[in-house]
Amino acid sequence: MEDLISIIVPVYNAHNYLHECIDSLINQEYKNLEIILVNDGSTDDSLEICKDYAKKDSRIVLFSKANGGQASARNYALDRIHGKYVTFVDNDDWIRPNYCSELHRLAVENDSEITGCLEFNDANEKIIPVNESKIDIYTMQEFAEKLIPDIIESHMINKLFDAKIFSNNTVAGGV
Repeated sequence: MEDLISIIVPVYNAHNYLHECIDSLINQEYKNLEIILVNDGSTDDSLEICKDYAKKDSRIVLFSKANGGQASARNYALDRIHGKYVTFVDNDDWIRPNYCSELHRLAVENDSEITGCLEFNDANEKIIPVNESKIDIYTMQEFAEKLIPDIIESHMINKLFDAKIFSNNTVAGGV
């Protein structure tokens, strides 16, 4: 059986982007997914959009909480994941169909704790590619050493993490 990958998406007032984001998640080549949508106190119809998707796809788990920001929503979800691996996608981003399959393949082949790829903008939309970009594989120690001098982008998105590294269930805030 394939490893379960948890995808965490903090959702806040994302009406204009949410359909494309969630469609990119449910259409992944890698199918053993747990898609965790955390409605972070949205005041638009984002919660209704999430509910509609959750009714259609059993891999989607929806939570709602008072607004606390992206890091708060991510941490909330980390307490509830079941996956061996976890990745984060922002509600205004979308990912290529092979994102999870390629990062998972590389993580397994290299026994890595963190596997990442570059992100880029195309027609003013964030896209997280796999085939078109260099993919890097790091241990947690290597990641920390490269992050401090800012060699690695410090985004939570564009990386697949071994879930065990979040044993203290906290994610840094920010982008």
